[in-house]
Amino acid sequence: MQTINPNTLNGIDQEYIPEKPLSEYEPRLTARVFVIDSENNIGLIRHPPSNMLFPPGGGAEKGETVFEASTREVAEELGVVCTPVEDLGILEHYHDKWMKKFIIHHVYATTDKQSIEVDLVDYDTNLERVWVSIEEYRNILDNYLKNEKPDDVWAKAILYFLDAFSSHK
Repeated sequence: MQTINPNTLNGIDQEYIPEKPLSEYEPRLTARVFVIDSENNIGLIRHPPSNMLFPPGGGAEKGETVFEASTREVAEELGVVCTPVEDLGILEHYHDKWMKKFIIHHVYATTDKQSIEVDLVDYDTNLERVWVSIEEYRNILDNYLKNEKPDDVWAKAILYFLDAFSSHK
C-alpha cells in the first residue's frame, strides 16, 4: 500500500513539511470509500457548500478499523451496505486550520445497493446521493481541478487513487 503526501500530488519528489511543529498536529484516521456497484458505477455524495461530488467517507470512531469506518460511513452517507475489498493507499495531509494530521485511507468496496436503515446525523440527511460511471467521475474531477479548485489536495488524492484503482482492476 502506498502512502502519499501533497508534494507527491504536485509532482514534487520530497517529504511534505507542514507549517507548524509535527507535535502540534492531532492524528485523525479517516476513510474515503470508492463504492462500486455491479454496473461499475461509483457511489458519490454532493458536499454542500462546494456542490462537488466526493466518495463517502469520514473519521474512524474510537476502536474502529479502517474497513469498519468505511462500512459505517457508506451506510450513513449513501444508505447502502458495502463490502470493503482493498485499502488502495493513504494520503497523509497536515491541515493547519484544524491542526490535524489526516491519515486518509482510500478504500475500494463493492455493493449490491441493498438499502440499510441507519440513524443519520443532520449533516448526512442533506447529502445528495449520485451514482455515475468511473470515467464520468474522472471527468468531473478533472474539470473541478482545472476550473474551480486547482490546489484541492483531497480532490487530487481521490483522482490519484481512482487512477490507481482503475489500472489494476
